[in-house]
Amino acid sequence: MQTLALALAVANADSRRALRNMYLSGIRCNVRNVADLFGEAIRYRCSDDLPSMQMPIRLVFGEKDRRLLRYREIFKNCLPQATQVVIPGAHHQVPTRAAETLNGEIRRFLRSK
Repeated sequence: MQTLALALAVANADSRRALRNMYLSGIRCNVRNVADLFGEAIRYRCSDDLPSMQMPIRLVFGEKDRRLLRYREIFKNCLPQATQVVIPGAHHQVPTRAAETLNGEIRRFLRSK
């Protein structure tokens, strides 16, 4: 369990503090639940479903989000109807660290449809 907790923390943390917190949280979790979630994460590829989506879509990224940078082009190619918004100065945790800006983008998107 410790190895899996460490691997997940390293893959998802953006600071030493986050790494430590994720690791400590991971080693306290139910082993079976974590293993199941990890297995599903390896098998599931949401990008396979993207071309079938025809509804209006707004993709919101943090300017400093290195994790999703490579996906922006994939999303652009698979979702030609999507608009992309980049939140200046934000990292991966847009919903929690740039909530007001994100909420404003969501409101603008909903009003435009």
